[in-house]
Amino acid sequence: IYGPLWASLNVHVTSVAIQYASVSGQNQSHVVALFLGIYTAMFKIAYIPANIISSVILLNGREENTSIIDTSLGDVCNNTEAANLDRLYLYILLSVYVIFDIVGIVLLISFVDHLGTDTKFLSPARMFELYVKKPFVATLKMMLNWKLILIHTLNTLDGFIITFSLGNFTKVYVSDCIGVHWVGFSVSLYGVGSALMAFTVGGLVKYIPQYFVVYTFLTVGLGIIIFLLRWEREPCYFASILILFGSGLCGGTWLTTIGCLVGILFPHKQEEAFTISKISLAGGSVIGFTFALFLNTQIQLWFALGLIFTTFITFTILTCLTQTKSQLFPCCFRHLNN
Repeated sequence: IYGPLWASLNVHVTSVAIQYASVSGQNQSHVVALFLGIYTAMFKIAYIPANIISSVILLNGREENTSIIDTSLGDVCNNTEAANLDRLYLYILLSVYVIFDIVGIVLLISFVDHLGTDTKFLSPARMFELYVKKPFVATLKMMLNWKLILIHTLNTLDGFIITFSLGNFTKVYVSDCIGVHWVGFSVSLYGVGSALMAFTVGGLVKYIPQYFVVYTFLTVGLGIIIFLLRWEREPCYFASILILFGSGLCGGTWLTTIGCLVGILFPHKQEEAFTISKISLAGGSVIGFTFALFLNTQIQLWFALGLIFTTFITFTILTCLTQTKSQLFPCCFRHLNN
């Protein structure tokens, strides 16, 4: 469900941005970046209320110490609150998530405009050809597009880091170290960091080259991975929460950038391009969940390190082959124009 939904929403936002750019006379790539940044930020902001609610519910489910901060933390990460949690609280959490889903569906149906289509009341065979066969064949043809192949590594990295941050990291470094009730608060800060960068990146494209922002937060991600590889794990509120916030900054930047790249590089083949790009994002998530089941945290961190170095290379190639000199060095050409 997530893949088709995310791809269709990206297509919708990009289409609206292109129409707005043509009407307002603004630079199309800047408007696409701005709109996708706003959209991504709204998506990430949704992490905040949902995860605060989950933390409040889990805090009420604690058997002994009911204070948020436990001053009696030891030197070893061996918290067992998650294993001993009453299943009633799991059902309450699932119910809350279902309510959020229903509210989201109602809002989507009520307020999102239909961009329009000229084909109505089609036969089943014609509908199958138009909405299933043609998109499927077009998507298959896009699979080997060299630009998308180069974007795949950044997408895979983003999917893997999201899965590791919200899955294995919250288990190993948050739940086991400072308590399961802190998972929601920590993920909320991940959402804050992601939303902050999504808003910022969408607006910064006018003034700072996109590749500079990507390189900056690839470096930040590299620093986080190296820190985790060298850190002797111990109960620490500051480290557990700050790392998730930093990971959120990286995730918000990469997710916005990927949407911008696909929307700008494939303005007339958005549906196929966004679908292919989300396949690699899903692939990164699958790798993350699979590694969490069978491999230890150290191996996962080394894999993330390799992905970051690979992304440095592939993104550099993509940037050099698709950007003009004025896009690569806007400050120099702005000075010459003046």
